[in-house]
Amino acid sequence: MPGYVKEALLEFQHPGTNEIKFNSPSPYTPPVYGRKQQMAKIDETNPINKRETKLLQQVCGKFLYYARAIDTTMLHALNDLATQTTEGTEKTMEALAHFLNYCATHPDAEIIFRASDMVIHNHSDAAYLVASEARSRAGGFTYMGNHKGNLQIINGAILVIAKIIKSVMSSAAEAEIGALFMNAKAIIPLRITCEELGHKQPATPMRTDNNTAEGIMNGTIKQNRSCITPFTTFQCEEHIPSTPKSGPGIHPMHIKLQLYYLTGTLYMLLEDRDNEEKQYGMVWVPD
Repeated sequence: MPGYVKEALLEFQHPGTNEIKFNSPSPYTPPVYGRKQQMAKIDETNPINKRETKLLQQVCGKFLYYARAIDTTMLHALNDLATQTTEGTEKTMEALAHFLNYCATHPDAEIIFRASDMVIHNHSDAAYLVASEARSRAGGFTYMGNHKGNLQIINGAILVIAKIIKSVMSSAAEAEIGALFMNAKAIIPLRITCEELGHKQPATPMRTDNNTAEGIMNGTIKQNRSCITPFTTFQCEEHIPSTPKSGPGIHPMHIKLQLYYLTGTLYMLLEDRDNEEKQYGMVWVPD
């Protein structure tokens, strides 16, 4: 969609920036390491007026289509901005200006689709307590890849999830399991579509970077089922075989960076590629 972003910026009369490059859709907030408690920041800036509220709503509506179709890195920022359309503040407008500057820096995104065996693959992630009202955000990247025995590739996304989990999660592992449930639920109609198009689907591999969530889903960790854990967590577990499977066998660095775009405000993550199989666990949606 060449030119879509430039036309949108002209519509909103955003001047853009030529000197400073904005490489993240949201402002980056560096963590403070060493503290025992990370206190939530309360926004005490002045509320926005009706004109600014309307501008915020228009930007979210204009770029949501483009983000879903082409540039999925925008989804996290749009998700944050959309939650503030009724109670935005001056800080919200600063985040909006940052987002528009990001759009001006990267106006023409592209998606590359490669030939594959048409097997659905999914990478799931969650960011714990990053949203308002002590909520977490789920992220998912679903693409068409190859069968287990063939060379594994990372393809363009056919479905991307960047949503706030409505329930308050009691732990990071619980948020990861909730994200797995949301991704598995979204994959089911994709599996049916592929089957009807003649692409037989094996058990769908889902990758998660949380060992506890992977152990619970694969039945290698015994959990205490308290009333705190949502029912959807157990519903997700019932749809996944208890037999543990082997690691992914690929190095999904690009996917991990993409998931951080979808769930958090971090825009740079450097990790050892040789340890990817240790960092990623596998769960499966059965065929």
